Amino acid sequence: MSLLALSPLLLLARVGPPAPQAGNAHDQQVFVELDVPRASYFVEQPIRAKLRLVFDPQFLEHNVIPIFQQALDVPVQVQWPAEWPGALALGETAVEGAATRTFVLDERVVRGRLAESQWIGGRSFTVLELERSFVAEHAGRLQVPVAKLRFAYATQFQEDFLQGRVPQDRVEVELESTALELEVLRLPDAGRPADFSGAVGHFALEARSQVGQVALGEAFEVELIVRGEGNLTRFPAPWLDRLEGLRMLGFVEDQREGERRITYEFAASSARVREFPSLPFAFFDPTPPAGYTTLWTKPIALHVEVPSGSAEPGAVAGHAGEGIEAAGSVMVVAGVLAAIVVLVVALIVWLALGLRRAPPR
Repeated sequence: MSLLALSPLLLLARVGPPAPQAGNAHDQQVFVELDVPRASYFVEQPIRAKLRLVFDPQFLEHNVIPIFQQALDVPVQVQWPAEWPGALALGETAVEGAATRTFVLDERVVRGRLAESQWIGGRSFTVLELERSFVAEHAGRLQVPVAKLRFAYATQFQEDFLQGRVPQDRVEVELESTALELEVLRLPDAGRPADFSGAVGHFALEARSQVGQVALGEAFEVELIVRGEGNLTRFPAPWLDRLEGLRMLGFVEDQREGERRITYEFAASSARVREFPSLPFAFFDPTPPAGYTTLWTKPIALHVEVPSGSAEPGAVAGHAGEGIEAAGSVMVVAGVLAAIVVLVVALIVWLALGLRRAPPR
């Protein structure tokens, strides 16, 4: 399959060094490509850009000569900016566990993943890949920096007793991929949930706890797990401080490839709690047809025990209020009785004084 038949988003640069078959249509030996799957992305949607080195293994073995003292599997240097203007770098994709080859990226030695060989002009070419992820922070046009490849080769060598094969026509080559511009779309206002916090991607959600029974006021943990493809590290953890009968004490986070775990610590403030409630998670899914989605976790059964000799805070407050109300009623009754007594005494005194002042008959 010809490289020119690939996606039009493929950035392609190639070199055809002088060789005995000079002028042949298949004398190209080395290619450098930037492969970006789409022409447009939403704000905060991860952009996965893949650097691909494509080379003839025979040319690599017999013609490419080292440009560094350090031994490399593929003695070339690629310069590809790790920072893009208008975008934030999320990092490189790990390649542990895969067949890899070393080369120089910018100023450091990296391992690229060996991908499936590619047939070009009836020949098998080796493909080496490295992927970086970015997110655009603003809507508009995004310029993707070009990748530059540098290496040296020769077509004529002389055998030396001390130095081995000595190149006689050393040539240094610098290639630059063509420029690429992406369109970055703003997130739509239509259908945006009130609790949307900026998560963009395709996710799954789970909540779990190892505790099914707790004492009133005792701390316990609930783990919220978000999995999927998206800007997992870019949105804030849900702030769960308004769950009825539960008090959030804090949380810690653990982030892995394709997964984010948030472990919350809670304490039950009411014995009326029967479960840890279902939690919502709103995000924008750019998968066509793009739109907002809200997932809900399953509720977790939870039994809250009140230790013997103690009372639930709400209940204690209730009894205290009832006591105060009763005491107030007693005081009112006592005041009424005291007033009646005073009136009776006053009446008796008045009558007594009136009898003393009456004239004799």
